[in-house]
Amino acid sequence: MAETTLKWGILGCGNICNDFVMALDKTERKHKVVAIGASSLQRAEEFYKSHSLDAKVYGDYESVLADKNVDVIYIGLRNYLHHDHVIKALKAGKNVLCEKPLGLNLKQTQNMIETAKSAGKLLVEGYWSLHFPAYRKLDSILAKKEYGKAYKVEASFGYTLPSDFVNLERGETMLTTLGCYTIMVAHFVYKTKGEVFKVDWAVNEKGGDKRTKLTLNFGEGKQAVLTFDETQSLENKLKVHCERGVIEIDQPFWCPTLLTTITGEGSQNYEFPLNDDRKFNYPNSSGLRYEIDHIYDTIVRKKTQSEIGGLKKAPSELVLVLSKVSCKQVELTKPTVLL
Repeated sequence: MAETTLKWGILGCGNICNDFVMALDKTERKHKVVAIGASSLQRAEEFYKSHSLDAKVYGDYESVLADKNVDVIYIGLRNYLHHDHVIKALKAGKNVLCEKPLGLNLKQTQNMIETAKSAGKLLVEGYWSLHFPAYRKLDSILAKKEYGKAYKVEASFGYTLPSDFVNLERGETMLTTLGCYTIMVAHFVYKTKGEVFKVDWAVNEKGGDKRTKLTLNFGEGKQAVLTFDETQSLENKLKVHCERGVIEIDQPFWCPTLLTTITGEGSQNYEFPLNDDRKFNYPNSSGLRYEIDHIYDTIVRKKTQSEIGGLKKAPSELVLVLSKVSCKQVELTKPTVLL
């Protein structure tokens, strides 16, 4: 029997969409881009030509959703555009992979999840990190308790970023764009929802979060200390402290190729090279192929829920934690702009 080819429709022609399409060339499963939609026909055609694709080109997004040849939609649009296009795609009978954050608040996210259930379609939030071999190795080590139980998680995400990186009107803050990765990996380690214990933060001239240190409690003495910063470079590592050792995922922890275990007897490295020298917009974007193949396997098996994630009810519970962090940041009982 011939192997199924999964046919993709791409919404957006920005940097992440460029990297996503490039990563398709390195997948183990069979994929094909069959439709591209952009805010203008010119942008879509330029994207089409730059990747030498055999696909239909549309100067809008709705036409991609209506294309009967499309199995799954990849949404790489601005954060504030996610909700409406996810809903439209699901109602059009398409499976959906949407870049994180899935929604700007809990209500949006729950609406998308319920729509996916009603439509009987797969909806996945693009936390690509969890599909990297280093994270599969981490999950295996933790499940087997090779170094005892995990009790402390440390993660940082920080770079000196341009002044326009945070844009509240577009739903883009350090929390929703980069900080969410640190919160995601903490939940991946503990497999339960954390409670916000402490938030220290500083604002930039636009009123957005420029620096945050966050402590989450997970019960039974388990804790996560997370830092994200737009003003300076940080370690950008993940450290999981266990009873008999430390598991460290090297920088960049959100797309890693190296995991190290450290005990009193020494250390051991586990390397997972990408073997791809092409130039991408973002570090290690070739690793998007792991997420892409996971989508393939899930759809081919006729599953409507991903089996990889930090919480059984993710992403809604993860968004709830993000909401609480956002509320703590602005010192309000209800968030105003985001989350």
